[in-house]
Amino acid sequence: DRGLPLSGAARTASALVRQGGALVSVDVGNTDTTTLGGALELNYNPKPWLFTLKGAVLRAATDGITTAETYTASARASRDLTERLDVFVGGGWLRNRFSGIQNLWNFDGGAGFKLVNGPAHFLRAEAGVGYTSEQDIVLGIIAPYDNYANVRAGLGYKWQFTKTASFTNDFTYL
Repeated sequence: DRGLPLSGAARTASALVRQGGALVSVDVGNTDTTTLGGALELNYNPKPWLFTLKGAVLRAATDGITTAETYTASARASRDLTERLDVFVGGGWLRNRFSGIQNLWNFDGGAGFKLVNGPAHFLRAEAGVGYTSEQDIVLGIIAPYDNYANVRAGLGYKWQFTKTASFTNDFTYL
């Protein structure tokens, strides 16, 4: 969950920015492996607000047997209070049955501070509190939901190295 600013070119062209990607890998040899994945991110940025929707899927199979399957979705709204300080609220969902997670829902809110806010480099730290509802799979049996409070901390970095190309990296501890 990033909340990074849109590039100058994207801001002037439209308040809506779309990003996406796809992965297809098929290997044939001693074993047949297939990996399919995709991700989509939509940002709507009517200043001082930023609304973000994200979704991703990853599926892998070896010799026709599913070996990995992950789904994620999230929504977030943030609002700049000052040039450096913002607040956010959001929620997300994760399913990764091979890691033992049937459903993990999280809802949280907090504040972020832009440590570096330049035209080429951007670094933002955030902290927040929220609520998590987790349903695990134990020995093949779907367990009841476990509900608990959460604390989050995160960093988001963006390097805008041309008008249309950038590198971003996000770290969140939930």
